[in-house]
Amino acid sequence: MQSGTRKSQVKADNGMIMGVTLALFTLYLSGLIFTGHIQALVFYVYAAASVISFVTYCVDKHAAEKGAWRVSENSLHMMALCCGWPGALAAQRIIRHKTLKKSFQRIFMACVSLNIAGFVWYAWQA
Repeated sequence: MQSGTRKSQVKADNGMIMGVTLALFTLYLSGLIFTGHIQALVFYVYAAASVISFVTYCVDKHAAEKGAWRVSENSLHMMALCCGWPGALAAQRIIRHKTLKKSFQRIFMACVSLNIAGFVWYAWQA
């Protein structure tokens, strides 16, 4: 297998894993709200944080293309950790920003994992 083909397969696999993660999370969140285990406010927090993350990724990509001031990677990771990872994931896939930098993706996946773990802990406490 050629190197370029292998890299594109790894990217596709990572995208599939994150897509499935987002779908399962959304189903879990929806089910908890529907059954009354948690308040709908949790959904609104994730939605608002996701919109902010998505817009921030767009601003950062635009700045990168223009050579202007950039949003720090730490800020992007903090937004993902603080419930904005669905929007960050959408931005990564839609505008293709921050998808090739492996070190960024590793930390991003860790932030997503920590956020989901925190959410599951919260849901079990409710």
